[in-house]
Amino acid sequence: MKISYLKIIIIYSLFITLIFNFHIFNYFENAYYVKFNSELNKIYFLTTGFLLIFTILVSLFLLLGQRYLLKPLIIILVFVSAINYYFLNNLQVVIDEGVIQSTVDSFVERNWGEINDLLTFKYFIFLFFLAFLPSIILFFIKIEYPNFKKEVAVRIVFPLFLFLVTGTLIFLNYKNISFIARGISELKTQVIPHYFISNVKDYIDVRVDANRDFIKLKYTADQLFPEEKMIGVFIVGETARADRFSLNGYSKKTNPFLEKQNIQNFSDAYSCGTYTAVSVPCMFTLSEYKKYNAHESKFQENLLDLIKSSNIETVWIGNNSSCKHVCDRVKTIDYVDKDSRNYIGYGVHDEVVIDGLKKILSENKSNKILIILHTMGSHGPAYFKRYPDEFEKFKPSCRSNEPQSCSADELNNSFDNTILYTDYIISKAINVLKNEEESQNFLIYASDHGESLGENGVYLHAAPMRIAPKEQIHIPILMWASENLKRKRKLIGKNYPTYRESKNKISHEYLPHTILDFFNLKTPYLNLNKSMLSVIKN
Repeated sequence: MKISYLKIIIIYSLFITLIFNFHIFNYFENAYYVKFNSELNKIYFLTTGFLLIFTILVSLFLLLGQRYLLKPLIIILVFVSAINYYFLNNLQVVIDEGVIQSTVDSFVERNWGEINDLLTFKYFIFLFFLAFLPSIILFFIKIEYPNFKKEVAVRIVFPLFLFLVTGTLIFLNYKNISFIARGISELKTQVIPHYFISNVKDYIDVRVDANRDFIKLKYTADQLFPEEKMIGVFIVGETARADRFSLNGYSKKTNPFLEKQNIQNFSDAYSCGTYTAVSVPCMFTLSEYKKYNAHESKFQENLLDLIKSSNIETVWIGNNSSCKHVCDRVKTIDYVDKDSRNYIGYGVHDEVVIDGLKKILSENKSNKILIILHTMGSHGPAYFKRYPDEFEKFKPSCRSNEPQSCSADELNNSFDNTILYTDYIISKAINVLKNEEESQNFLIYASDHGESLGENGVYLHAAPMRIAPKEQIHIPILMWASENLKRKRKLIGKNYPTYRESKNKISHEYLPHTILDFFNLKTPYLNLNKSMLSVIKN
């Protein structure tokens, strides 16, 4: 079969515009009538919008799709559009810089288990019919091209014509179009594949512009009481939501173990990101919080470097997909990295980090040690894989890695079971520290981000922070301290909170300062106003 290159471009541009942006009708309908009520303006806006999407695609193919590049370019955009459409419409996941970063990290870290959890039969069927088949058809079509001069003229004139028509339509009703566009500014996140392409460009720009000169800390830290023994444990949680902790008022009893521990719980805590690659480095950064840049963090020393500078032994025990360069310069036990001598495999239940904790403490000869436990927590979408069978208390549960295919009750039960297991892991770590009676001990738990479980049709996480739902950023944070540590703080004139729950608003920014405060370190980086130990109101 022979078809001219211009017809091919028009056909596939229409295919991407209409098939992969069909959801815009519903999205616009829901958002539009909340603020506007004009059928004529609605039709005009949508017609102009779809024409603009079509115009940009045609222009892209005409300008970049030269004779030997046209087919590959179309096939790539068809697959990209199909993948975007699947995640946007099935999980309401907008593929922005965060999702791109997480995907790149998964491939770089060879974290096939995490990738596999996202792959479903429905996903492959969808790609087969809406990406693979259209691409195969294009592959076997013979594209005809005119003579060189005519081809160049068409590649220049046709896009100009389309932009002229689209621009004229926008100009003739600019007042209403601009008014609607400002009122539904997030509509741009729904445009496929334009928003994705824009975010790829932004992602590359940020990576290129990021400072790659490794920055060491200007200051070190000194121990005020170097002769005293201390053990600090920081549990980095994964994907836990504050509103699913019964400690925070959740109706299901998801914290039966921690309810029996003498903890301090912070019920109004928030993450600095919605995905691990941003949040985990942010939890350890000593940079100015508001200027934090995840792309630059890997080229900067962090809290662990500072702790190490004070001659405190520092160990990272990982049961999750890498430490995102936070632990590059400290002792590491990694159960997920295949190149690690401690490798066990992806998806092992978190009790393995408790075994690691016990092992490190049995071998420890330092007066002071900080141990970070990076857990799998509630990592989705296969929540049912995150806890042993004996922790399946809430039933029926969702036994699928397609959360959107389960009922709300099944999905919530599975997620709540992960919280129940997390509660057990935290409490077990506290009990390990209770047995270390010769040292002053503390434990901090904080999740890296939250998770959407179908609220407003949104699933998983990694939403852009500017539009992130509360479910993805409202996180559990709590701490525990041994009685001898509390007595020591009282002796040296320092506070330890007496309340069980604090409703003060805090964030990941408080974590480094709290750890420095616990260890009684003298350093210019410590801001006691940002230590959870100094948050005394409840």
